Amino acid sequence: HAAALALTDPAKVSGALKGPACAQWLRVRATALWRIGQTNEAVAFTGRVAVEHQQEPLVLLTAAEFLAEAGRLEEEIK
Repeated sequence: HAAALALTDPAKVSGALKGPACAQWLRVRATALWRIGQTNEAVAFTGRVAVEHQQEPLVLLTAAEFLAEAGRLEEEIK
């Protein structure tokens, strides 16, 4: 999971990701954070990306799916 975090570090991601690439980046980084026990950061990261890409349905769907799988969707949409 450390390798996934290193590869998906927002400071190292070149350019602005959009669409499928952004959705995949969101999924990989949020999952890696969750699996190493940084659950609050995983949820916060997911929320930030969803807000920044609120016009991209695939990114929003990916964020919602991750939060639902983590059991945090209802809490986060309130």
